[in-house]
Amino acid sequence: MLSPRKVEARQDIMLEWVGGGSGTAKPGAVSTAEFYERGGATGEIFGRAEAAYKKKKYKDAVPLLQQVVAADERDHIAWAYLGSAHNSLGNAAESEHSYKRALALRPDLLGAAVNLGRLYALGKDFGRAAEVLKPAVEKYPDSADAHFLLAEAYLQTGKYDESATHFREALRLDPKGKAEAHLRLAALLSAAGRKAEAAAELKQFLEKNPNHPNREKFEEYIRQNRKR
Repeated sequence: MLSPRKVEARQDIMLEWVGGGSGTAKPGAVSTAEFYERGGATGEIFGRAEAAYKKKKYKDAVPLLQQVVAADERDHIAWAYLGSAHNSLGNAAESEHSYKRALALRPDLLGAAVNLGRLYALGKDFGRAAEVLKPAVEKYPDSADAHFLLAEAYLQTGKYDESATHFREALRLDPKGKAEAHLRLAALLSAAGRKAEAAAELKQFLEKNPNHPNREKFEEYIRQNRKR
């Protein structure tokens, strides 16, 4: 059992999801939740909003997306886009509201769940982050992003064994992209007194990130604690 005395300060995870008709938090299998049929004037406005979003013109995208959801409040994709646009502008409350509307319509919309979980994590509301991310992981067990964020939420709420499980699963799914999970696992293992295992995690991390600025510090830890 992992029960660290102290966990090192975390680095926030930066995920960006474009909530369009063919996107999820991470490329992979496409589900029906990622599509919404719209036509006529609403389709044209959404197309302009999507183009503005992709150009990072979020201030232009927001009013267009608001027109779309005003015309059709069941457009879960437009709500998810609106959440991402608000988030990019630093409007956390509006972002949360929009993501929640998207998920109320389509609870299986992975991108909205991951980004809402991330929003809560960045606001240090890790309990709510876990509430959103746990069902997302259950629905999409192949999402490395969802596993990583859920692991982080569990880490910050003292559920260390569960955290380690999801960090390891994130690594299995995306060994390079989620390499930072090795650092989280090393911190957990070191604090629990399992220093040889922590050193092994650091070694794997450095193999994937040989130019990390803390390389010398990590190598010193490995030398002192590696399995004999």
